[in-house]
Amino acid sequence: MPASSTRQPNLNYVLNSGLMSALKSGLISGLVFGAISLLPTLSHAQASDGGFMIGLSAMKFDSSTDGPNLGTTESSTTVLNIKAGYTMSSGLYFGGIYDSRTDETNGAKDERTGYGGTIGYHNQGWFIDGSYFISSTYKLSSGTELTEGSGYGIDLGKNFDLTSNIYLGLQISYKSFTYNKAGSVTATNKIKSELMPMLNLGVNF
Repeated sequence: MPASSTRQPNLNYVLNSGLMSALKSGLISGLVFGAISLLPTLSHAQASDGGFMIGLSAMKFDSSTDGPNLGTTESSTTVLNIKAGYTMSSGLYFGGIYDSRTDETNGAKDERTGYGGTIGYHNQGWFIDGSYFISSTYKLSSGTELTEGSGYGIDLGKNFDLTSNIYLGLQISYKSFTYNKAGSVTATNKIKSELMPMLNLGVNF
């Protein structure tokens, strides 16, 4: 057999094939998959610890179905978190967080927003943050608005320096919320658990 038939696969071909597979499956956004492919090239870099930082964490999930049993649907989920805070020389982090999630199915939207405080520990790019959401609202596509919400979240991940003050990273995020009112009616509704990977991009200064 010719020697050329046993050559190793082209790296660009492997990465591109994996990216297309992720997009077709709709399991996670192309941005997050692309970030994973970049991590080996950043493995020598450690995100700066200490000082002020502000960052965006994002996740997007899209799906589409068709057929007599599944029905015809187009749905998307977009989650955005913004964190701003200060990391001490000891690694302790204190800051605030804003949470936003939008679920859209065939044009109907459920929208959640909330904010709270965060405390964590950061060391050589690795971090674990715990957040308490002191306020959260959830507007449902039915017109009902869930209010008097609170909850908590945990983020675990690692950031890598792109430049001296810009970082890119990945994290696993867990959240849980409880709402005590539905419109003007007292009713307890819970988002018991929410677990997802997220892509991070931010600045240190």
